Amino acid sequence: MMAAVIRARFEYLLNPLIIQEIMDPSRRQGTPRPNGVKANVWVFDGEIGSGKTTLIEVLASSLEKEGFEVVIVPEPVKKWKDVGVLQEFYEVRPLSERKYIAYGFQTYTFVTRIMATIEAVKSNPKADIYLLERSVLTDRYVFMELQRELVGSRWMSMYEEWWSLWNKLMPILPTHFIYLKPSIGECMNRVFRRAREGEVAVPTNSTTPLMKDNGESAPANSQQDDSGCGGVSREYQERLRMAHEAYLQGKHEKEFTEMPVRPFKFKDVLVVGGDLANGDFSVQGESQEKIIKAIADHIRPLARRN
Repeated sequence: MMAAVIRARFEYLLNPLIIQEIMDPSRRQGTPRPNGVKANVWVFDGEIGSGKTTLIEVLASSLEKEGFEVVIVPEPVKKWKDVGVLQEFYEVRPLSERKYIAYGFQTYTFVTRIMATIEAVKSNPKADIYLLERSVLTDRYVFMELQRELVGSRWMSMYEEWWSLWNKLMPILPTHFIYLKPSIGECMNRVFRRAREGEVAVPTNSTTPLMKDNGESAPANSQQDDSGCGGVSREYQERLRMAHEAYLQGKHEKEFTEMPVRPFKFKDVLVVGGDLANGDFSVQGESQEKIIKAIADHIRPLARRN
C-alpha cells in the first residue's frame, strides 16, 4: 500500500510538465517575482513539539498586517497520517523491521514536502515571504542522519543519490533558517499536550505527569533510545537536539563525522531559544509579542531589502 502511494508521488514529480514548471527560472529563489520583489524563503526547524506550527501561524499573521504577502508551507503531516506511515514509524517494532520503515518514511517525506512546496508556489507565485515548516534539508541532515547506522551504508548511499535532486525539484530554495529551540522538557510537555497519534505511547487520558528538564517524572517509554520504540521518547528528542545543533550550528562534529557540508552559511540561521522559545506563544500576550518581535525584526529588513 505505502509503496504504491510513494510510487504515485514520484511519478507526479517526474511528469515532464511538472519538471518544466519546476525548472522555470522565474520561480526560483533570488529571481524577481512579477511584483518586483525577490522571495524570501524561511525554513523553521526544531525538535518535535518545539512549537513550529504555532509560531509560523502567528508570525505570518503579524507580517501580513504589515503588508507582506506571506505563504505558509506546513509539514504534510495529514498525508503521512492518512497513509499510516507516521504512526508506523513510532510503533514498537523489531530492529529488523525498522530499517524498512525508516527508509520508506523518509522517501515519502521527501516526495510530499516537495509536492506541498510546488503547490504552494504555483498557487501564490508573487509572495514576498514563504515560511516552510522544516524542509527536505531537515530530512537529510537530521532525521536520515540519525538513521544512518540503522539503514546501513548501501541504503544510505541510494538515499543520498536520489535526495541530491532536491535543488532541481524544489521551485524555491531556502534563503534563511530559524531554529526554534525550547528546552527538551518543554518540547516533551507540548508533545503530550497535543497528543498527536503515534507520538504518544500512553493513552491520551493518562495521568502521566509532564516532564521536567532534569528528566524526572518521565513516562515509561522514555527509557527507549530511539524512535520506532513506542512514541517520542526524551532520549530520541535529545538525539534530535544534537543533530539539529550539528546541522544548523556546526556543533558535535565528532558525533556526526559523515554529515556533509550544509548548502547554506551558519550566519543565515537565527537561533531562538531560552525564555522566548519556552514561553507560551500560542495565545496573545507578552510571550507571543516578544518572540514575534524578535523574529519579525530579523525578517523584516531582509524582506524589504529584496
